[in-house]
Amino acid sequence: MYLSLLLNMRNEYAFIHCLDIERETIVELQNLAKLSKNEGLTIYQILQDLINNDDKSLDKDYVSIKEFFEFIEKLKIIIEENEQLKIESM
Repeated sequence: MYLSLLLNMRNEYAFIHCLDIERETIVELQNLAKLSKNEGLTIYQILQDLINNDDKSLDKDYVSIKEFFEFIEKLKIIIEENEQLKIESM
């Protein structure tokens, strides 16, 4: 699922599957995403905004979500570095 998410950050199924948070939080996030559909925001983008703004409204899930975002960012960097190495070796 992590690879699916890395390939498409708008894949909400993969994103929710990768998160280790309670069901109530997922339902709240899905409701927020429905409310923000006019703006076209995904659950990933909503959480990213909350984490970037250091919004602690996620209570107990804040730490695990923040760690998840850090993990995803590290994976993105590794992928980009590998892509760059492939280009340079050609």
